[in-house]
Amino acid sequence: MAIATKRGCIVFASQLLLILLLFISPSLQQQRRDVPTVESKFDQMEEFDGGSYFMGVTHPEYEYKGEHPVRQEYVKPFAMDRYPVTNQQFSEFVYDTKFFRTDPELKGFSYVFFQHMKQAAKLMEKYKLLDEPWWLPIAGARWYQPYGPESSWKDGLANHPAVHIGAADADSYCKWKGKRLPTEFEWEYAARANNKSWIYPWGDHYRKMRMNTWQGLFPYENMGFDGHKGLAPVDAYPQQNHRDMYDMLGNTWEWTSTEYYGSDRPPGKVWLILKGGSFVDSIDEGINTIVRTSTKIGREIDFTAENIGFRCARTIIPKPEVKPQRVIRLEDTWEYKQSQKEKKARLEKLQKTQKVNVKQYRFEL
Repeated sequence: MAIATKRGCIVFASQLLLILLLFISPSLQQQRRDVPTVESKFDQMEEFDGGSYFMGVTHPEYEYKGEHPVRQEYVKPFAMDRYPVTNQQFSEFVYDTKFFRTDPELKGFSYVFFQHMKQAAKLMEKYKLLDEPWWLPIAGARWYQPYGPESSWKDGLANHPAVHIGAADADSYCKWKGKRLPTEFEWEYAARANNKSWIYPWGDHYRKMRMNTWQGLFPYENMGFDGHKGLAPVDAYPQQNHRDMYDMLGNTWEWTSTEYYGSDRPPGKVWLILKGGSFVDSIDEGINTIVRTSTKIGREIDFTAENIGFRCARTIIPKPEVKPQRVIRLEDTWEYKQSQKEKKARLEKLQKTQKVNVKQYRFEL
């Protein structure tokens, strides 16, 4: 009897707890969704009319990547973020989606530049990159801990690009914003700002303090002549072209939705194209990848690192052209003209037979 009473109490308590959760949970969820987000310049998009343009570069040695030759392409009207997505913006997405988990959180690690790793960082030896030993697989490295444990995006990195982001993570964010990842063709069109085949978004000649790249003896010393030795805020440099596009080249590579078919892609793997170059690349071929508007690399969709971020795009659906409605006057209609002919014929016939003055038989038109 005591056992039955005890079970009854447990069941009653469980039901009561369930009822409380049903009432409390919606209010908590609503509270999470109602967290105010401040619209800022980083949310702005630039609209492009689309059309034909020339993309690529005339360098046969880059044919294996698909950069060579220069060819004409066409894009439909679209809009693109003026800035890469920042840590602050990505944090709002994670909070609103009930703590979305990115690829590094699922895998347990991401790649950090060896000079930036924290002292307490744990190295995942089996994931080392033999051809790029300066990238270290650090356990716990993710978007909110960009240099591994003991680092945080809240330590002055709110306006830095969100990094350690996989292609699926970037796609999820863009969809949350009602957008999508840009294609390679849209990205390059936006970088060139519909101009001719310029090397850089601003022209054919390199300009100082326009983008974040490596200067010095790689990978040991970055002189930081551009003002930064690692990641820079997305607004650290002036706009890179006359269409108000920022941080297109340098700082971080950016995901696109276009599949990569370069000859360096392993068979059986799905790779996507990244554009723009990063802080470990340079303006020539001496250090890693050359940074220019045509530059691209391919990576597996779940590959993440300290120098990989993204920005979003949106399709612009042209509004249907509304033609002005034609106004048809009564006197222009066939019926009206025909009736006037018949009236005139009757009048002439009456005039001939009865010899009546036409003025006495006027008809109102």
